[in-house]
Amino acid sequence: MKSARDPYILNRHPLIEANMSRQDCINWMGKNNFKIPEKSACICCPFHDDKYWQNLKTKYPEEFADAAAFDKEIRTISRNKNIKNYTHRSCKPLDEVNFSPDDNQLDMFENECDGVCMI
Repeated sequence: MKSARDPYILNRHPLIEANMSRQDCINWMGKNNFKIPEKSACICCPFHDDKYWQNLKTKYPEEFADAAAFDKEIRTISRNKNIKNYTHRSCKPLDEVNFSPDDNQLDMFENECDGVCMI
């Protein structure tokens, strides 16, 4: 949750105000026969685990191609030209990574995304 930048705007967070956790929302959706949605995030987020990347590559090839193009674009945006940026933790181009969905990598999205990365 973030406060609005402008003082005349009041952001409301109904689920937080109702004291509902993410798990409470999942339980409610299941109890009311709704499909449990996938967790949302930017497709190019460097905190994705290999399971996410493999799923994106397999089921959403257009989005994976967008993420791979972004990964290629960020390679040289550092002020220090000797530093190369990568989206994947292996420091390889995303479209060349052999994803290992069973490597038990820490899922960084169990922590909340601030939505301001790479800005």
